[in-house]
Amino acid sequence: MGNEELVSLMKRQLRVQKIHMILTAIILAVLAVSAVVIVPKTVNTITKVDKSLDTLNSTVLPAVSKLDMAELNGTVSDLKTAINGIDIDSLNDAIKNLDVTLKPLAQFMEKFGS
Repeated sequence: MGNEELVSLMKRQLRVQKIHMILTAIILAVLAVSAVVIVPKTVNTITKVDKSLDTLNSTVLPAVSKLDMAELNGTVSDLKTAINGIDIDSLNDAIKNLDVTLKPLAQFMEKFGS
């Protein structure tokens, strides 16, 4: 390998190293700008979450602990009984009857309505 070839090779390597350095600097700049923008927003969000959790701990949790669970369970049980007492067949028949009743009215409104 002659001196000219060696110099040419070293110039190419230098060019590649400069490109590599420029790309690394660009990436570093993007990361720095991102950190400057994202970190304050993240800190602000964490502060708000912390305040919300403090509010939750001081207001909601004491109220939940005061709930009368026996009364709540009784209410849920009553609700379950009421839902189970619904006659589904009668409800379906009522819906079918309503459909039969409203179809002619809907057809009339299609023809003569606005």
